[in-house]
Amino acid sequence: MNMENSLRLFRKTIGIFGRCNAGKSTLLNNIIGEERAITSSIPGTTTDPNRRAFELLPYGPVEFIDTPGLDDTSVLGEIRKAKTREVLATCSVVILVGNTGFKPEDWELQFIEENQTTKKIIGIINMVESKTENLESWKKFFEKFNIPYLLHDCKNGASSAVRNFLVQNLQEKVQKTVVADLVPEGKSVVLVIPIDAGAPKGRLIQPQMLVLRELLDYHIIAHVVQPESLKELFLSLKEEPGLVITDSQAFAQVREQLPDKIPLTSFSILMARFRGELAFFLEGIQHMKRLEEGAKIGIFEACVHHVQKNDIGSEKIPAILKKLTGLNFNYTFYKGREFKINGDLDLAIHCGGCMLTQEEMEKRIEFFKEKGIKIINYGMLFAYDAGILERALKPLGGA
Repeated sequence: MNMENSLRLFRKTIGIFGRCNAGKSTLLNNIIGEERAITSSIPGTTTDPNRRAFELLPYGPVEFIDTPGLDDTSVLGEIRKAKTREVLATCSVVILVGNTGFKPEDWELQFIEENQTTKKIIGIINMVESKTENLESWKKFFEKFNIPYLLHDCKNGASSAVRNFLVQNLQEKVQKTVVADLVPEGKSVVLVIPIDAGAPKGRLIQPQMLVLRELLDYHIIAHVVQPESLKELFLSLKEEPGLVITDSQAFAQVREQLPDKIPLTSFSILMARFRGELAFFLEGIQHMKRLEEGAKIGIFEACVHHVQKNDIGSEKIPAILKKLTGLNFNYTFYKGREFKINGDLDLAIHCGGCMLTQEEMEKRIEFFKEKGIKIINYGMLFAYDAGILERALKPLGGA
């Protein structure tokens, strides 16, 4: 797993869309300041979505995705356009590239009509040298839909100009926090992070990184410790922490060492709150209690990894469900970012989704709601199994 993938949770996904030869790949190269995307005058040069992570300062981390043309009529055009639609579902922001070499037509009109209510659209008018006769048409087109736009020579224009324009249009009025608002003023936080066979080599998983970085940003003191060293840490602290956050699999081990009066939750539950899924997952816990023998359960993991002994999805979760219900269920396992469900499900159990964008996770939740399928995330199931779900939710305001 490369770093660009591992940081996806942090990054706002920005898709670059437009017709063939509008200048999409050239714009991407211009933004990042490197010739990373192949460009040419031949229509259909971009055959697959091209992802590039980038630090768009002072805004923050983003991921640009250059896509095939909306009007690709080649032999593989329909397949490419299907890939483009998949990319679109993951984007929170889209850049629609126009080109003064041609007028806006049904391609662009349909794109805006289909996405204006669900996506933030930003326009770039590619100022092609000696071809400015269509400039006014593009201006009127974007203005009609109240879409902010920039006149920019995608090949020779100053990269700082387009980056500044993007930053101005990406700033969010309200910045949600993952954990900082839960920590009493002047208190520290303890992060319990097991380093075992399932831990990624040389790094922390995304929710752990996200929480730690936010604590640093808010100047909140963080103590990072493995479960077996928690008691030793507490002996060294002068005052009790305001919150303890643990990996879900260590709930039982942490509970045994932690006084009841100290607030406790997990990284996974914090992420469910941050993404707005907490209440829906709680419904899943109640639904689990009503399952019958042979019920169909889907277990979803957004990342693809080498399955080891005591794997969470394929071994630990089925074992927990068997212990909690005493029943046997039929399991289907889904891995990766592709989201295709085979048949009906009585319950879905999902990982924290740290390899998915906010938009991808929202799309999954929406699908489950439309189908009437209840869902639980890994962390809440582990907390329920450990008998401390109520305690784990209390720092977040309760159930």
